[in-house]
Amino acid sequence: MAVLLAGPTGAGLGLLLPGFFVVGTAFGVCIPTISATAMQAHPHSAGAASALLGAAQFVVGGAIGPLAGRGASGGPVLLGAVMTATAVLAILALTLSRASHDGDGVADEAH
Repeated sequence: MAVLLAGPTGAGLGLLLPGFFVVGTAFGVCIPTISATAMQAHPHSAGAASALLGAAQFVVGGAIGPLAGRGASGGPVLLGAVMTATAVLAILALTLSRASHDGDGVADEAH
């Protein structure tokens, strides 16, 4: 939100830096917890699960980084839009993931 507001209002770094601090802190708390929770459901293959999560983070970061950087010359609005879109996609993935599990961490099997 801070990134989207910083461009049109001209607030600059005074608004951007606290916003980036909040996002960075949230990632620092969430990412290890998400990884541990994902691997908890499959302890027999925790190494493969960890490798897959790490690879997915690099692939998504590599794909989205240039898109966010493309708008650097035009201000922070595109960066804010990319951050918002990825947050919405993460919520959608969480919703779809929860819908396919029956509460015990194991995916439902289609018969």
